[in-house]
Amino acid sequence: MLKTITCINLKHLLLLLLLAGCGSKQQTVLHSPVADMDIFPQDLQAYVGAEDAAAPLLSSSEQDAAAERYKRLFFKPWNQEKSMSLKEAAWAPRYYAGKSSWTETGARIPPDFWNKVAANADIKRFPSLAWKGITLENAPLRALPTMTPYYLNPDNPGEGYPFDYLAFSGLWAGMPVFVSHVSLDGQWLFCETAM
Repeated sequence: MLKTITCINLKHLLLLLLLAGCGSKQQTVLHSPVADMDIFPQDLQAYVGAEDAAAPLLSSSEQDAAAERYKRLFFKPWNQEKSMSLKEAAWAPRYYAGKSSWTETGARIPPDFWNKVAANADIKRFPSLAWKGITLENAPLRALPTMTPYYLNPDNPGEGYPFDYLAFSGLWAGMPVFVSHVSLDGQWLFCETAM
C-alpha cells in the first residue's frame, strides 16, 4: 500500500512540476512596434484644419463627374460589342502548357496536366460567345479554366504555397460582365469586365 501511495504522490509531484514549467514566462517579441503609429496621429481629424472640417473634398460638379465615370466603367461590359484580341486572351494557355508546377505539399504536377487544362481553354475557337451578363455570386478570376493552383518550385524563396500564379482576382456578385468564350467542357466562361 505504501508503495502505491508513493507512486501516486510522485506522479502528482511530477505533474505539478510540469505545470509550474508551463507558467507565465516573459514572451519574446518577434517584431517591434511600428514607430509611425506613435509619431503620427491616427485620428484623421488631426490632418484637417477646423475651418476645412465641414468642407466637401469635391465640389458637386466633381462628385457628379466621378459618379458618371464610375457608372460608365461599371457598365462598360454591357456596352461592349466585341471581345479583346486573341493575342491578349491566349497568353495563359500558351504560357502554361507544357510546364510543370507543384502542389501545396510540394509534389510535382507533370506538364501533361497543364497541357490538358490549356486544351480545355479551347483558345483556337476564341471568341465563341458575345453575351452580356451579371455575376450571380462571387466568382474567382483565373488565368486558366481550373481551380488547381499553379505553384512554382517551393524550394526557391518566395515560391510555392500560397503563391498561386493562376489566381488573378475575383468578382463580387452583381458585377456586369461581357462573356466572350466558353471552355471545351462548358464549365468555365471567359469574362471581361472594366472593374
